[in-house]
Amino acid sequence: MRGIEEKLAALQKGRWWDKGWVQAIFFISAVVGIIGFLFIFFPPHTFSFDLAGWLLATVAFVLLVFIAYKRRPREPLVFIQDDVQSFWHLAPQPDGRRLTQVNLRGHVTNTSSKPLYLAKIDLISPKGRTRVEPSKFIFTVRDNVASSDQPIRPGERTGFAGHFFVEGEIGTKGQPLTIRVAITDNLGHVHKITFVDIKSV
Repeated sequence: MRGIEEKLAALQKGRWWDKGWVQAIFFISAVVGIIGFLFIFFPPHTFSFDLAGWLLATVAFVLLVFIAYKRRPREPLVFIQDDVQSFWHLAPQPDGRRLTQVNLRGHVTNTSSKPLYLAKIDLISPKGRTRVEPSKFIFTVRDNVASSDQPIRPGERTGFAGHFFVEGEIGTKGQPLTIRVAITDNLGHVHKITFVDIKSV
């Protein structure tokens, strides 16, 4: 499957710049670099209390930026694609319209402290217009039961299923399709997810 599963797993584990040891190295390197820069342009014999104040202020600024980055809000829902069950296909209509049908499957984990519901799904790319009709939905799947009324409890991992039609053809028949969608939960959080190499059926 072109290593899709491994790539997605790596993304969900966190990008390399999100790892604590990488951030610590970055912070130390930034401080050392600033000190080195100051000493190159301001040799020790020219060192003064003013320079020391600027140095401390700069280090404090870098530290505050580092702390703010560490404390930034995290995505409350983490999505993992099921590349076996996800698919798309062209769906010609009796009235002559050309639609693309997309079915997305996977697992979602609630990393927040509140129960969450999946509320709606919209297409971001490729460019197209998702049709607002009864066949457009996003469900959670638990024990083979799909429902929009099932909450994803804090810390829980469960299945999800998304389905919609798009006006026109957004892919080439027989070729895998990569799309980006926005899934909104009941609290208004918008989760932008890329589904890679969805099979054509």
